Amino acid sequence: MANQTEKIITQTLLLLLEEKALDKITVKDIVETCGINRNTFYYHFADIPAALSWALNQEIEEHLGQAKPSSVSDSFLEAIDYIEQHRKIMYHIYRSVHRETLIMYARDFVSHSLMRYEKDSLSVSPAFPSEEVELIRYFLQCFFIGMVIDWMENQMRYDLKGKVKELLSFIKRSEYLLDNKSQAILSSSPQKQASPSDSIE
Repeated sequence: MANQTEKIITQTLLLLLEEKALDKITVKDIVETCGINRNTFYYHFADIPAALSWALNQEIEEHLGQAKPSSVSDSFLEAIDYIEQHRKIMYHIYRSVHRETLIMYARDFVSHSLMRYEKDSLSVSPAFPSEEVELIRYFLQCFFIGMVIDWMENQMRYDLKGKVKELLSFIKRSEYLLDNKSQAILSSSPQKQASPSDSIE
């Protein structure tokens, strides 16, 4: 269980991240805002990046306690929802020297979202061997991180969730079209003609 002092420190850090970039936040800002001393901060955390990692991991744990998603798309979109709801925090982390912390968090968040769905669906379906489930998770992690980075690089100007929905829909349509095209090609292929040498005397 999380220590109450740790919660106070990290919630204060997240509150400050709503206002300014991570690089601009100091331990002095945190301790003065939440009313503790510097020794107390350093008793619980080595530095601000450590406090940030702890805070983000707590967010993932709390997220896991929510209702399970009903589909792969829903598990993916709920991660997008969280990023958009905390857009200022995410942007201020991304625009710091510790952006890798955000990338790792985004990867872990979508991975846990997918795992919550997999436990009840993909993992128990014979149609999805474990290695394919792993490939699906890897693809969506890369897709998710790439979309979040692009969104951040564009100063969050576009509707991230809307764009992701469009892309997921496009992927689904593409799979359907490719599958139908392949079937059409196979069905229209001429049968191999038997050669004289193939005949039985």
